[in-house]
Amino acid sequence: MMGCNFTYMTDNGRKFSKIDRILVSFSFLSQWPAAQCFGLQRYKSDHRPLLLLCSDISFGAPPFRFFNSWIKEDGFSDLIRKVYVGVAPFYPPDKLMAARLKAIKATIKTWCDERNKRNNGLLLDLKKKVEILDLKAESFNLSETEIKNREVWVNTINELDEIRSEDQRQRAKIKWAVEGDESSSFFHGIIKGHQKNNRINGLNFNHVWVSQPDELKSAIKAHFETLFQEIPQARLRFVNDGFKVLDLP
Repeated sequence: MMGCNFTYMTDNGRKFSKIDRILVSFSFLSQWPAAQCFGLQRYKSDHRPLLLLCSDISFGAPPFRFFNSWIKEDGFSDLIRKVYVGVAPFYPPDKLMAARLKAIKATIKTWCDERNKRNNGLLLDLKKKVEILDLKAESFNLSETEIKNREVWVNTINELDEIRSEDQRQRAKIKWAVEGDESSSFFHGIIKGHQKNNRINGLNFNHVWVSQPDELKSAIKAHFETLFQEIPQARLRFVNDGFKVLDLP
């Protein structure tokens, strides 16, 4: 809750409580992950009115995340190895590693977009084919070939759904005791809940509340620059006056 710590206060200012609530569901968090609750000023009442703000404020692109399901894809390891070797070695090694990781990240993003587009298209196509056979089976007997095809299509649909569920479990950081017992809406709600809990909606700098993304980033940057700023001072100088040194070839 923003703006205050308590929603109820007695007139004498001796008793405080947070007894007022705004109840939301996982579906609400899925639709409005950046929702904020504000406690407004109270005048005649001993309760603060609550304001639920559902504006969507973007703080930029989310951080890159590597999913375990990618390793199971055919050709993924060879693709990463090819990109890694494709960056010519240079000095210093730390910048070389940073350049290689940057190239791998860009390649994975492109590969992931193509993979998701391919899997989603295949999933829709197979579901449509299975639905057509199911409707046909209501009026006619299916042939052996159609039954086998339906079985193959259903297995492929289950495999694609399992890949998507595995990614959702990793996003939600939840591992079920029984694999396969999952609810996509529940996982999605947990993911949005984590994003909301880890989100910095605003901070107080010099008694001024800062909530806009650009202003908030600048204020945080200036704060830590001040903490780690070095005070100019005269340093002691080391003078090599006759000490033995190593001659490098």
